[in-house]
Amino acid sequence: MRIVLYVDNTLPLAVQPLCSLLNNACKNIKFFSGQERLRIEDARITNPGTYRRLTDRLMAEAESFDFAFLATNTPYSNNYFFDFPNQVGIVSFSGWNLLTDLPITNGLVYFIVSIIAEEIGLGETHEENTGCINDFWWDKAGVDLGMRAAFICRECRCKYSGELNILKDLEHLLDIVSTASRRGQDILDAPVVGNKSNEHIFRRFFVP
Repeated sequence: MRIVLYVDNTLPLAVQPLCSLLNNACKNIKFFSGQERLRIEDARITNPGTYRRLTDRLMAEAESFDFAFLATNTPYSNNYFFDFPNQVGIVSFSGWNLLTDLPITNGLVYFIVSIIAEEIGLGETHEENTGCINDFWWDKAGVDLGMRAAFICRECRCKYSGELNILKDLEHLLDIVSTASRRGQDILDAPVVGNKSNEHIFRRFFVP
């Protein structure tokens, strides 16, 4: 599975260091930093309107991957965190500081796992905030608990009949988010256990 990440100029998010960390953690999911510039000119994101106004060059690059995640501080008109009409989805961090004191980096990885889980049929949506990755977050403040808990509940896991290697990568990413979030750390600053070996990898990713 190949995933490309983009961020516009409304967010201070270091994509390349994040991709390096995630690639170090995963065996079967590969992350890339998008080369095309992301610019969202709408005051509020709508689907399909805003998606149709993304540049042809960006969409051509994004659609060459299995999934593309486009991060921005621009809000959705429906107040959602994200919408994912196809394999390209815009993730909004508007009002993030009102919901949690955890870093946006942790949130992006958490949302990536949530969206992939839905796309591969990993369990079912929970209407209440349980801490499971499949919570719907009717109350958006539940994302704080979600990142600190960051797990796949037994019910959802038992219903999954897909590729186990992808599931293992997703669970490992959730472990990284949960461990850092419980400490109040950015995942880029926290020690990470690499999934490609059994050794602990202590690395700090500096943002220039």
